[in-house]
Amino acid sequence: MAFLHGDLPLRITSHRNHDFSFHHLASRQYGGGRYRGNRFVPFSNHQRRLGIATMATRKLVITADDFGYCPEVDQAIVDLFRDSLITATTVISASPHLSAHSDDLISFSPQTGLHVVLSSDRGNSAWRPSSLEMRRIMPTFPDDPTQIDPATSEQIKPELEAQLQALKDMGFSPNRLDSHSGTLYGLSGPSFIGESLQFCADHNLGFRLPRSLAMFVGDQVPEHLMRAHSQAITFADLLHIPLPQEIASNQRPIADIPNYESLRESYLRMLDQFPEGTSELFLHPAYDSDIAREKFGSAWQKRVWELQLLRDPLWQKALDRSDIELVAAW
Repeated sequence: MAFLHGDLPLRITSHRNHDFSFHHLASRQYGGGRYRGNRFVPFSNHQRRLGIATMATRKLVITADDFGYCPEVDQAIVDLFRDSLITATTVISASPHLSAHSDDLISFSPQTGLHVVLSSDRGNSAWRPSSLEMRRIMPTFPDDPTQIDPATSEQIKPELEAQLQALKDMGFSPNRLDSHSGTLYGLSGPSFIGESLQFCADHNLGFRLPRSLAMFVGDQVPEHLMRAHSQAITFADLLHIPLPQEIASNQRPIADIPNYESLRESYLRMLDQFPEGTSELFLHPAYDSDIAREKFGSAWQKRVWELQLLRDPLWQKALDRSDIELVAAW
């Protein structure tokens, strides 16, 4: 994960002590139970842990990424919130697919992450920049993330502002930032970590930047990446930006996942690896459909399996047995 290359501009324009007051799903719906018609049904042990203060020292945000990606993703995320199987989501505010399900999502989770897009995905309709500054250099975002090279800090900041404002205009309350395909992190092109951190400080947002790379990168971290990561963490701390302790996801392509059971086992192992503090597990669940299979090919199967995982009784039992408290934000 070469998401942090180059030097960060450690010129701090604001490092006030921000007062972050994240909502941790402490409403009645995410407390002791919910009404089904006129009947109140208590939550299971797993559900009770959502947003309820415990003595647990390990806390976990379970995020379903990519709301706005397509109808199959959007409906899956709304249904997962309805059944209390996830605690957070990230929203692609530049997507044309948002209107159909955004009100439903707001009713379950008004506080969401902004999932910044600077590239489109092959098979999906091209996303358009939200700012005039970015549209001047590209009318639509390219499928290939490496093609955003013409973009500079002068275009990135207004584009972040425009995508954030679009999310607010829909009624959401953004509480953190990350990016689709890792474009802000320099996964496939220039890194905009410095600009992103300053943007988070200016708007009281957390940032998906793990304090430790152990779970996402592994033990063998290249020296240049360790140096850049340390610099980014220092900058984030000086700006008082909330960061997760670890982030984790199954990063294997579908060709390297022989079956559903293999994917499930990889996620079950992660539960034992999360350290003390608040970490994030992010997945990309979606419903299956002939249209999605035709547009996105065999890779869609992984999204379908990740939806299956979140509903799997074995997964829910593993969460119940763990000492992990599920929360909505780090």
